[in-house]
Amino acid sequence: MVGHLNIDDLEIAEEDLQGGEINLSILLGNEKLLNMIKDSYQADDYLLKVIKYLKEEEEIPSEMKSAIKKYKMHDDLLLYKSFATFKPVVGSEAAKEIIRTFHRQGHVGITKIYWAIQPYVFVPKLLTMITEIVNACDTCQRTKSISRYMGGLMMPSEVPRDCFSHIHVDFITGLPVTVEGYDAIMVVVDALTKYTICCPCKKTYSAMDVAKMLMNEVFSVFGLPHKIISDKDIRFMNLVFDYIYEYYQIQMATTSTN
Repeated sequence: MVGHLNIDDLEIAEEDLQGGEINLSILLGNEKLLNMIKDSYQADDYLLKVIKYLKEEEEIPSEMKSAIKKYKMHDDLLLYKSFATFKPVVGSEAAKEIIRTFHRQGHVGITKIYWAIQPYVFVPKLLTMITEIVNACDTCQRTKSISRYMGGLMMPSEVPRDCFSHIHVDFITGLPVTVEGYDAIMVVVDALTKYTICCPCKKTYSAMDVAKMLMNEVFSVFGLPHKIISDKDIRFMNLVFDYIYEYYQIQMATTSTN
């Protein structure tokens, strides 16, 4: 049940549609709801266009021809063909009211609401609509537990005592290729002063290439750091950098624990 609507009575078989007179108000089981569904088309721009195309009041655009074939009009009610069954089409405002009514009966989740409605009526972008309504429910947000994995506490970076004793290293990729063939930038940031060094490089650089860039552009100018902070890029998590960290007594730290 959705409100006072018996959703088991909503399906209309194709042979029934072609067989002659159908009293849709009896089939739907609720005269008031039937009128609400018909009235909902007036507030839905997309469905209004579909109705005009079906009534041949406007020429059907080429990009809409395949979609229009799935719609039919019957007693001013718009129907949508799903396999061998025609479903009543519900406008966005009426669909929202049905979703809210169903949700208020027990504050059920997105999946249960979707499968309670989708087999019986057609609503454009139904899943998006249900998601927005359920996520906006104040009661659900306050009382329902969070089932997803909870991350750990934020761990702020240590404030270093000296300049360039702690540095952050990362890459900016997806850039246009320069005349020299560079398509990425290695960014080195001093954790204390936020002084930034940008070194042009290539996305295909290996760990050895990155190590040489750090030696030539950073270590030779500012000295060896005590700690290097980076993400878990494969160019930092390998034997080359393991050797550098061990040989120069540099502490390695990553920005994530995953």
